[in-house]
Order: sequence, then structure tokens, then C-alpha cells
Amino acid sequence: MSIQRLFAGLLCMALLASCAARSAAPAVNTPVPVVSTSMSVPTVVSSPIATVPLAPSPTITPAPTVPSGPPTIVPTQQRGADPPGPIYYIDGRQQLSRVATNGTIEQLTDEIGNLIDFDISPADSSIAYLLFAAPTKMLLVQVDPQGKKRTEIATGVFRQLMFNPSGTQLAFAVDLAGAKAGDTELSLGVWSLPADGGPITQLLVNTPPQTAADGQVIPGLRNAPAAWSPDGKQLLLYTAPDFGPDAPAGDIGVVGLSVLNMANGTTTELIPPGGNPRLCLVPVWNSTGDAIYCATPYGVGDETPALFRINLADQTQTELVVRASESGRTTAVQGVWAGNNGITALFTYNQNDAPVGAAFERFTSDPSKRTVIASAKIVPEFSVPVLWAPDGRGAVSYTHLTLPTNREV
Repeated sequence: MSIQRLFAGLLCMALLASCAARSAAPAVNTPVPVVSTSMSVPTVVSSPIATVPLAPSPTITPAPTVPSGPPTIVPTQQRGADPPGPIYYIDGRQQLSRVATNGTIEQLTDEIGNLIDFDISPADSSIAYLLFAAPTKMLLVQVDPQGKKRTEIATGVFRQLMFNPSGTQLAFAVDLAGAKAGDTELSLGVWSLPADGGPITQLLVNTPPQTAADGQVIPGLRNAPAAWSPDGKQLLLYTAPDFGPDAPAGDIGVVGLSVLNMANGTTTELIPPGGNPRLCLVPVWNSTGDAIYCATPYGVGDETPALFRINLADQTQTELVVRASESGRTTAVQGVWAGNNGITALFTYNQNDAPVGAAFERFTSDPSKRTVIASAKIVPEFSVPVLWAPDGRGAVSYTHLTLPTNREV
């Protein structure tokens, strides 16, 4: 996925219904399931969606006390190891490019419009992407692994394209009325497109806002995919209140989190939308699919810990790493990987608002006992997520540089 996708997409959630019409700005970059090039879109198959009642306010367990600050980190300058697989990204021309494991760069698309989101199928490495064809119109396109055999799948305003782990389904959000896949109209909400050419299915219907008798607007609810569980049986969702197309723009602080059970269509709320002081903007499943880890970059949610965990069984939250210390030292987590051998994350540190170091660190059960795996040279105050290899064997961090021509890289 492209580096800017996550935060642009979440901000789009916060801008309510009017955001989709203004999404000519970079929107979201989320994975997209493979869609067969010969696929015809049949009649929509939808089933009733049951909703689990909202859970009471979660129990929050404080983070363990860290006896001493993190180690002094000296950034390394040497080139890292070759990546475990190719890296895909949206380049400066807003086209899709690929970096091979030997460093060779290949441009895969040559569209007239700009790409804003894409995903790679885990099954056959085919590619799905979103292309801006007009200010309020996108195309959902599929190509083979070499960028050939181009097929237009749907038109409308979409975001958060995301293949499931087996590559059999592509989930995405429809953000504006008028979207179509073939002759099938796609209403607002979350949809699933099967790779085998089966029926396109609406997984979740957005709740529209209502107007009370006194004229007060009762907000609806908008949903968008955030992350599939490792077994593909659950889909984590970003949620945001919807006050209608004429509502004023919101902010990223209104974004909530819920989880959709793919077997029965029920949803369970983990973080309520609409001004919750604790945000989960970079959520990651653990390897067993029973917990979500939430990383917090700089400049996001001052009341949110640098890292906390949500237990799905009872929705309780456990604070793992505090954000700030009394000495003026601030910790942020740019991204996290929750694997079988522990938790690995990119930690960045500021002292009195000045960057003092960054490193990939790992811990098992006690987050106060972290081991530095590799230092990293980045600009900590520039908040971007980390791109992890699918199996966690490697990660790509983003370095923010300002060149003499004032171009940013």
C-alpha cells in the first residue's frame, strides 16, 4: 500500500459524507483482492446484518513502569539487507511501480489519471488499484502481475481496497452514491468482490443520518475496511459518524474501530466513533486473531498511549507503552508487527520536541524489556506508517528529506 494512504483515508472518514466528493486529494491506499478478468457481475447478494449491542466503557490496564528510559540510539548508515520480496509503491507520477529484490525498479501502469490506492493478491500477485478518472469518479481496475490484461471492474468513489489473506475476496468501501459494478448499483457501505467471478456482496450497510422532529441531525455511521484477521474470518473496520453531506468537516479524532464477523455478519464495537480520546489509527492483528495492537505516531491523540492492546474477547484495553515521561521525553510508535516470536515495532523518541533517536525494537511479554534490533534514520515528527513484509521478516520505514529544490522525498 502507498505510504500516505492510511492517514489520508482516516481523515476522509472524519470529513463525513462531504469528503467523498472532495476526494480528488490523495485518498486511501489499501490492499485489493484479485478479481478474475473474465468476471461478470451478477445480482447483488445481501443478507441482514445483525449488530452486537455496544459494550460498556472498556477496562484500561495501565502500562508497566519502565525503570529507565530507552537506550541511546545512534542511527546506522549502512544499506540494509535485501527485502524478502518485491516492494510496490505509487511513484511521483502517481503510477504503480515495483522494486525487485535486486533493486531494479519497474513501472507497471501508465494511466492517464492518478492512482491513489492498490493491493496485491496473496494468491497470484495480480493487482487491483483505484484510479481517479474525474474529481468525483474513480475506476476500480485489475491487472496481471506485470501490469497487463487491464480490466475495469467498477466505477464510483471507493477506498480501503483490501484482499483477504487467501486472495479469494477483495473488500472495499463505497463512499458516494452512484457506484456501479457492471449493471449492479453499489449502495454505501462495505462490499466484497470474489476472485472467482461469483456474486459481489454487500458485507455492511452504512447507516444514514436522520433528522429529528426538532430539526436536530441524528448522525449515521460510515464503515471502511481496516485489516483482515489472519484467518480471514473477521474484518476490522474503521467507523465514523455521518452527519450528512452538508455537515462541517470533522477531524481524525472521530474515527472509531469495530470488527465484523464474516460468518454471521455481526459487528462488535471496540472503540466508539465520535470524539473518543483514545484512538487506534494503526491497528494490527496478532498472529492468533484474538487481539488488536494499536500504534500511535507523533501528533495523534495526546491522550492515546504510544502502544496499547485490545482484547477481542471482552474489549478490554491494556496500555503497553506510555506516550510521555516527566522528563519531557516523548515516545511514539510508527508501526507494529505482532508475530509468534513477540512484538516488533518502530519506536521514535523526542526530547523536549527535538528528535533524539529511532529504532526497531522487540519485546515478548514485558514491554519495558525491549531489545533494539536495528536503528533507523528517520524524521520522527513526520508521522507515517511502516510497511511490513507479509510474514514480518522485514519492514520499510519512510525517510522525510527536503531537497534544495524544496521537493520532498
